[in-house]
Amino acid sequence: MDKRIGVVLLNWNGAEFTVPCLQSIFASVRRPWKIVVVDNVSTDGSPDLLESSFPTVTILRNPRNLGFAGGNNVGIRHLLAEADLVWILNNDTEVHPQCLGMLVAQLDADPGLAAVSGKILFASPPDRIWYTGAQWRWWSLTASHRGAMEQDVGQYNIPGDVGFISGCCMLVRAVDLKQVGALDERYFVYDEDAEWCLRALKAGLKLAVPSYAQAVERPRDSAEAIEYVSDVLKDELTGGCPIASSQFPLLQDTIRQPNRS
Repeated sequence: MDKRIGVVLLNWNGAEFTVPCLQSIFASVRRPWKIVVVDNVSTDGSPDLLESSFPTVTILRNPRNLGFAGGNNVGIRHLLAEADLVWILNNDTEVHPQCLGMLVAQLDADPGLAAVSGKILFASPPDRIWYTGAQWRWWSLTASHRGAMEQDVGQYNIPGDVGFISGCCMLVRAVDLKQVGALDERYFVYDEDAEWCLRALKAGLKLAVPSYAQAVERPRDSAEAIEYVSDVLKDELTGGCPIASSQFPLLQDTIRQPNRS
């Protein structure tokens, strides 16, 4: 039986992003079983627009803004009853037609994997890397994106285990989501994916990136990209990462990357 893949998108006044994101998903070679858009009390009319434009998409309307973790959790819990895989995807991404198929293939190839993420590029400049995997740096208690802001010439098209996968594009086995738990809602926005990865590693699960499964993150132009990467590097050098202070015991416990056979 074909795997039931459920997609979760979080929308907050973001029709200009969510519409092309959905269009890219529908253009995928490997189609998901169900797509859920969770709306965090948008005021721009986007829930009605999405409902009329994409009648097969399930729209869940939150009564209040639950943030990134809480909003995504609404969609995750909606899907977990029936889905085999849950794809957490930022609404400001556009995915390559082969992206989902390659993520699924990576999970199929290694039963020990709990979750995978793809190569994520900036929309502008379009050949600049945002994420191609990351490992925890224990001396600074951060997980820096490999190749951030480098020109993508295929230098990281090598599959392998990682310590951190981005919640921007994160395909997770439902059974492992149930074991590890959903996103920690104490993180209203940012760092919830990093904290989830630490819990997964502590549980003995593996995370990976495939050789090539591309998603493009749209909103940042080159100036914003440079500012973003500068902030990441500054956090790494100064230890200014919320995960470092809140999850230090968990980080100590996961210094050695575990394997699950």
